[in-house]
Amino acid sequence: MSKIAFFSESGFDGKIPRDFDNMRTEYAWYVGLDATHHNIESIQSLDNDMYDLGIVIIPKTKIDYLMVYPLIEQMKRVCKKIGTMQEGPHWYFQDYPLHQQIWFYNILMEMDVIFAHNQIDVEYYKGLTGKENVFQNKSLMIEDKITPHIINTDARDGVIIGGNMVRWYGG
Repeated sequence: MSKIAFFSESGFDGKIPRDFDNMRTEYAWYVGLDATHHNIESIQSLDNDMYDLGIVIIPKTKIDYLMVYPLIEQMKRVCKKIGTMQEGPHWYFQDYPLHQQIWFYNILMEMDVIFAHNQIDVEYYKGLTGKENVFQNKSLMIEDKITPHIINTDARDGVIIGGNMVRWYGG
């Protein structure tokens, strides 16, 4: 089995248990792939060739800081293959200043694989980068911690509205 790592701005290193209280989509993928998570800033302390695949979730904030951080160099040192998992809509980086847009594009071009939320975004990233290794990485929900509180199944009919109503989440 391949050794997989995720890198993000989340402030922890290690694995997430299946019954984690805040099982967001990216955490569910860590669990589903039996991956180890590392904070982006801790990558420099990791050993060479620790992982077969490293997947970074590029944060939406602190871009100027990330632009001077040796992210790609360090990922390639630690991981045999590197990829990115989409964070937000495919166009969110287009709202950034031009120098940050170019940086983001260059990051995409360094990736061996890109994971997108849906098939439309897959086609977008394929067109933008010319890369073939762009795949759909659907939302994943691990329900182990969820206890049913509605006994009548008819009461489960309806719509759930979620998110924090910011532009990149469609709010």
